[in-house]
Amino acid sequence: NTVYDSRDNCNALIKTSENKLIKGCYNTVIPATVTSIANKAFINCQRLKSIEIPAGVTQIGEFAFYDCSGLTSIEIPTSVTQIGANAFMYCRLSSITFEENSQLKTIGDDAFWDCDYINSIVLPSGVTSIGNSAFRGCDGLSFVDIPSSLTFIGDEAFYNCPIRYMICHVETPITLTSDPGSNPDLTVFVPANSVDDYKEAYPWSDYNILPIDPASVAITLNHEDGGTVTGAGNYCKSMEITVTATPNKGYDFIGWKEDGDIVSNDSRYQFVINYNKNLEAIFELSKYWNPDIYLYPNTMNIVAEVKVDDVLQNST
Repeated sequence: NTVYDSRDNCNALIKTSENKLIKGCYNTVIPATVTSIANKAFINCQRLKSIEIPAGVTQIGEFAFYDCSGLTSIEIPTSVTQIGANAFMYCRLSSITFEENSQLKTIGDDAFWDCDYINSIVLPSGVTSIGNSAFRGCDGLSFVDIPSSLTFIGDEAFYNCPIRYMICHVETPITLTSDPGSNPDLTVFVPANSVDDYKEAYPWSDYNILPIDPASVAITLNHEDGGTVTGAGNYCKSMEITVTATPNKGYDFIGWKEDGDIVSNDSRYQFVINYNKNLEAIFELSKYWNPDIYLYPNTMNIVAEVKVDDVLQNST
């Protein structure tokens, strides 16, 4: 076949002359030679759990991953310049990551509509356009960081998004035809020399406008394999931040340390940031965890003696 191929046993159909992935499935591995993902390539592929988009892909087509409800995270490589309309609509994404030095320019209409589990989104520098209803219905979205390159935010782009904080690096207020979210308590951080302009520009003027005063949260782990953490990033002073720690199997979470002292024992730690904060998540091996101990039926009626906390335990 000179028109289509399935190179590298990728479990996908590729248009050879264009290096365009036309149709994929739940176990597709996108070859490194693919440069674009076609419209509807993975549409309704609900068994798709994860996908790696290789460097070199420049376009993600319309409806490309529409209703891939098993997809929970996506990393957009540096090379992608365009995300098509409805591309990730109805996915269960909780994480959208853009690689460093992203070349992304446009996010299409409805691109991330109803991705309910997204908590935050940091758009890369260089993005110029967010389409109509691009993040509509992302009802877990609480933080958005908008680069200075942005010139257009479409109608209802953040409709029904309870955004608590928005960092907008654009100096001249972008003209909006709808509110930037559904949270009446939204605080928008803007360049210091633009505060007055935003306070006079509707609908920005309906919200709390403050100058951008950067502060960051950095997180390290005392045990690399101890667990996972969220919440590190760049913020603005006076924001309320939440960091979380989830221990891996065989570990317990002990607490958060700052400057060598425990500041919280809660795995979900909230605080107002007023300076650059360096936290360490402390994990310890579970007291009774031993992955090399297995229990089998005792067919020989052998009595075993084990000490737990210096107390002798008998077991048959």
